[in-house]
Parts: sequence; structure tokens; C-alpha cells
Amino acid sequence: MTCLIIVDLQNDFLPGGSLPTIEDARLVAMINAAQPDYDYCVATRDWHPPAHQSFEAVPGICIDATPESIQWPAHCVQGTHGAAFAPGLAVPEHVFSKGQREDVEAFSGFQSDGLARFVQSRNVHRIDVVGLALEFCVKATALDALKYATEVRVLTGLTGRVFPDSAEEVARELRAAGVVVI
Repeated sequence: MTCLIIVDLQNDFLPGGSLPTIEDARLVAMINAAQPDYDYCVATRDWHPPAHQSFEAVPGICIDATPESIQWPAHCVQGTHGAAFAPGLAVPEHVFSKGQREDVEAFSGFQSDGLARFVQSRNVHRIDVVGLALEFCVKATALDALKYATEVRVLTGLTGRVFPDSAEEVARELRAAGVVVI
């Protein structure tokens, strides 16, 4: 069985959002077109409470943050326009929320409320990861997916990134871990 994981394709990560990425304007249409090629399609979403510790305006230390303890602009706050999926996205039936605890940062979709159980219970052997942003949540999701599938691929043409020159470095890191980068 195959599974497409659409990572965090939300308004706050699009142009005009609080934490925009660099992505192809056709990204939503291309991801929609890819969905019928999979046995299962799921989406992850950042779903932060208003006082999430990773936000610049909130003092404190965030558990499980990156070693750099990155502080972000407020983004993807539960129930806001910024947290909604991108306009036009064919949102899959199964959506997994992450980052819901104020004191825990969650980059990987597998830190959500059930994605690991979902892929294990359906005997998924190949996982393809797409969405936003390549350097953070796409990468973390792909690396964690290696625990649950025999083949994991990141489809870079269906991802966006934060930094313009980061794609090659991220690709090297993913390949070194065993992820196929296309």
C-alpha cells in the first residue's frame, strides 16, 4: 500500500501568511493531481494554541524544539484563517494535527494524534511526503516515516521551502538517512 502525506499546506505558510515559504504557485493543483495515484492520502497540520511556546511573543522554553530553539512568528493558531488549509486543496479524509500542546514543538507529522497508527494499521510500504516546508516539517516527517515504511520518498517538486538555497543540503541529509529524494 502507498500513502501520500501532505504536510502543513496551510494559509500561514503561503504568500501573505505570517510565515510564508517559497513555493510554486501551482503547488496545490499539482498535489491535488497526484492524490489519485495513492492508496491513501492524509494531511498534517500545525494546530497551535494561541500561547504556543515556539512563538516569538511567548517567553519560555519549548520541549522538543530544534537544537537552535527557533522562535517563530505566531502561525497556524487553532481556528484561525492562517491555520486553514490552502484554498483549493482537496483535503484528504484523514487529517492529523500537531503542535497542540503549548510547551511542545512538533515538526514531524508523526508527532501528531495518530499518523503512525494510521500507516501501521494499513500496511503502508511506501510513503511519499510533500508540502511545506522542506527544511523543517517535510524533512522531519520523512525521517520519522522511515520507522513505518520500507520506502520513503520526498517529492521535491511538490514541496516549498523557507530558504532559497536549502534544497541541496536537505536532499543530502535525507539521502544519507535512506530517504529517496525525487
